[in-house]
Amino acid sequence: MDTVVRCELDSTAEVLKTVANIPGAIGYAELHSAEESAQKGNLQPVALDRRKPSIDAVRERSYPFWEPEYAYTYTSPPPNSLTSKFLDYLAGDTGRNLIEEHGRLPCAAAENQRACQLAAGGW
Repeated sequence: MDTVVRCELDSTAEVLKTVANIPGAIGYAELHSAEESAQKGNLQPVALDRRKPSIDAVRERSYPFWEPEYAYTYTSPPPNSLTSKFLDYLAGDTGRNLIEEHGRLPCAAAENQRACQLAAGGW
């Protein structure tokens, strides 16, 4: 009988490198980094319900495993603070476009909000 080994690593790069070097290993990583490793031939993304992971599959809710990233602040930031401006940038057109260009689903985009609400438990 094979031994099951659970391994916690400090970075996505470490997870992908470890999974690529251990036959039969499974890991969890954000889509963009996993796609880059898959293009190098180091690993294979897992298809669920015969659907490979992609931004479109998440948006269409046909790939069932994903989670949004959150930005937390201790309190509401002052209106003209650097924190407030950064959050505005992320939610604005430039930030949303940049997020999507890097293989992520920007929840601030109207067309993605339903998928993001479902992933967050219906906020």
